Amino acid sequence: MTRIDQQIIFSALGFIAVAMREETNAQDSAKRARGMAWLIEEFCKTSVTEAFGETKDYSGDNLPDEQIDNLINTFKTTLRDEQEAKLPQDRATLLKMHRRLQERAEHKSRQRLPNDLLADLILEFIDAEIEEEG
Repeated sequence: MTRIDQQIIFSALGFIAVAMREETNAQDSAKRARGMAWLIEEFCKTSVTEAFGETKDYSGDNLPDEQIDNLINTFKTTLRDEQEAKLPQDRATLLKMHRRLQERAEHKSRQRLPNDLLADLILEFIDAEIEEEG
């Protein structure tokens, strides 16, 4: 079985898991299905390591932001729908989730800034870099 075959199976399983429980819009369901597919893949990698050969290390800090976003969105939807959800246990993943949530919050607050204030902040950062460079 090729890597693409495995990803198709994980995606299908994720879709089935979400479709059986969801009554939300298609876009939200698609995000949850991708997150669920990733969780299924990670479970299989841990449980049946010989089927995967050499794989990328996606634990903690090596987890791509897209996967962290999927994990956060899956957790958030589960928490909203079921009033409880289980966070990952490893500290590195928890730290990356925290960092990513901070980035998302900062991005939202920056979107609300008026252009003149945003320009002032940019100038402050550029002035600081010029000062550091000497």
